Amino acid sequence: MYNVMIVDDEPAIVEGVYDLFLNIDDFDLQLHKAYSADEALETVYTTHMDVVFTDIRMPGMDGMELQRRIAAQWPFCKVVFLTGYNDFTYIQTAIRNNGADYILKTESFEVVEQALRKALLELSEQIRKESTIARARQRMNLALPALRREFLIGLLDNRAAEEAALAERFRLLELPFDADAKVMPIIGRVDVWRQELSEADKQLMLYSVENMAGEYFSSLRVQTVHYERSKLIWLIQPAEGQTAEPDKCRLFVHGMLHSLQRTCQELLQLPLSIFASDDFVSWDEAPARYQRLRSLLLRGIGPSASVILRDKEERTGVSDSRGFRKLLARLELLEQLLENGLAAECKELIGEIAACCENAALPPSLKQEAFGSLSFRFLSYLNRSGLSDLFAERFSFDRLLRIEEFGSWFEIGSFFEQAVDFIFECGRHEKENLNRFVISAVNAFIHEHYDEDLSLSRLASIVHLNASYLCRLYKQATGTGLSDYITQYRIAKAKELLAAPGLKIQEVAVRTGFDSSAYFGRVFKKAVSMTPQEYRDRLSI
Repeated sequence: MYNVMIVDDEPAIVEGVYDLFLNIDDFDLQLHKAYSADEALETVYTTHMDVVFTDIRMPGMDGMELQRRIAAQWPFCKVVFLTGYNDFTYIQTAIRNNGADYILKTESFEVVEQALRKALLELSEQIRKESTIARARQRMNLALPALRREFLIGLLDNRAAEEAALAERFRLLELPFDADAKVMPIIGRVDVWRQELSEADKQLMLYSVENMAGEYFSSLRVQTVHYERSKLIWLIQPAEGQTAEPDKCRLFVHGMLHSLQRTCQELLQLPLSIFASDDFVSWDEAPARYQRLRSLLLRGIGPSASVILRDKEERTGVSDSRGFRKLLARLELLEQLLENGLAAECKELIGEIAACCENAALPPSLKQEAFGSLSFRFLSYLNRSGLSDLFAERFSFDRLLRIEEFGSWFEIGSFFEQAVDFIFECGRHEKENLNRFVISAVNAFIHEHYDEDLSLSRLASIVHLNASYLCRLYKQATGTGLSDYITQYRIAKAKELLAAPGLKIQEVAVRTGFDSSAYFGRVFKKAVSMTPQEYRDRLSI
């Protein structure tokens, strides 16, 4: 939808151009009218504007100053100047100020329409070609640390992209890694914080540790991820040309970890435990190795301030459940799928979990973990969406929270799939009720204020919605455009008033919200196929 405004101190010009643009069907236009530059700015400051047709010479603020203020608010807005003066100086200024066009008021309506179409096409092309990449890059640079952290933690939790896409993700996030080379995951933990340190001081200490590690491993490819409040994750790869000597590189890394630990203790008085993989592994194996390191950390293996290097024999059991762990990690997407209305994808994920847990070889503790994860995510969504009470009316909360309520994972899967259906059924009803409320509120306001300004921005403000969204919602819900409904209601009221012989047609126009009797006459004739006077005469027959 394009917002288009006509600005002129001559009402006849405004109404004529407005009426002309009403008949354009191949662009979705929201039209606005103003009879002075100050009145135009009131709308410009609250509504995004795409094209403005404005007179140049107006009382008070002229069109040139209006254009400068519009450009400051909406840089992409096209301004088409209308004037009765064929003044070359104005033409030069209009072009210099990036005016979309310059039209004499003596031109035909066809020329005015062509100017609008030209402006809309130029606007569309400008938006497409405008170099927003630099600004996007600037925002991307600010967001890169968070995006890298999210991606790398997701990668280690088996939630990231497939291996084939790793190289592209590394490139986009400007990570130093090679998707084909092996990597060593390492976890560092601050064992004890000094009591006098504030939260800001602690963060500063972690960044100091990160900088020290960067210096020690400057000859390698390394990325640090801040993890929780007292932990760091390092992912380290041999630099280009070093991959042929992995054992030498591994010994170097382990040696530097001892040095890093000692330096942190001496310079920062910071006791640091480090849990490191004993060798480099493929990116596909990195999640299992990382989970093993986390398991060692959670179990508290190793004294404080010690570097722990684990050998291969101590990693049994982790890879056995790797496929299940990868599947379980995907449950973190469940709430996102629910919020985005993806019922089929929710059921598919639940079905995969249930099928995996039907496997008799899977330890009971992992099955309990899967059920607990499903239960927690559903309960969290029900509480946040305010559906808990409705859910309790249809289902038993014991079945949501207790695995003992079920005889098999087939029953569990079926139960949670029914819960998905319930959530989306409630969502549909809530959306329908909200839409009905919005349409009812807007219609009631139109019925009460049809003789006043009924701009889209005003109507949107009473229901607290974006103007463009309200326009789309109204059309989808009623099959009639909002502007069309306003016109239809005003015409219906005008017909009632025309039946009263004591009212002049000009009074009828004012009482039904039309700015002038001429404009009222054009709209009425278009809707009823006769002029207001002809309609009144027919009533008297």
